[in-house]
Amino acid sequence: VDITPVSPKICFGSPGVTLTATAVGGKAPLTYLWSSGATTTSITAASAGTYWVRVKDALPCTGVTDTVVVAAFTAAITANAGPDDTLCSSQATYTLAGSVTGVTTGEWFGGAGTFAPGNTTLTATYTPTAGERTAGSVTLSLRTTNNGTCTPDTDQVVLRFSPALV
Repeated sequence: VDITPVSPKICFGSPGVTLTATAVGGKAPLTYLWSSGATTTSITAASAGTYWVRVKDALPCTGVTDTVVVAAFTAAITANAGPDDTLCSSQATYTLAGSVTGVTTGEWFGGAGTFAPGNTTLTATYTPTAGERTAGSVTLSLRTTNNGTCTPDTDQVVLRFSPALV
């Protein structure tokens, strides 16, 4: 028997996560018994903890059991890409000021330039392209990652380029 999802997490503010048991083989009918007392193939885990399901078939076998540990996000998942900013068009790079709550990781996307050391560093250094400088701005987005089954959050920052004095 298998319980899905694997490594489930309850989203902050949600009523819980649905756990589903899938059994293969045996002689029908199969009977299910969850640690909560439910006798269906699926239950809603409303709080963090360890849940198990025992599945038996029509034969006098002992049945099989699977266990899953449910975690819970204790805060809302949010991304903050930092404030919009204006920089000189001659400035070679810009240090981003990203942050996330509810999770510990995020990823940058958008723009045609490069992120150093990579797009998964919240305070990465962004190197805009010549085309972005000529266009006058670039919009970058920060999205939360490792959200479990919860919806990721995304925030944007706009970098504007001011022409150099001549």
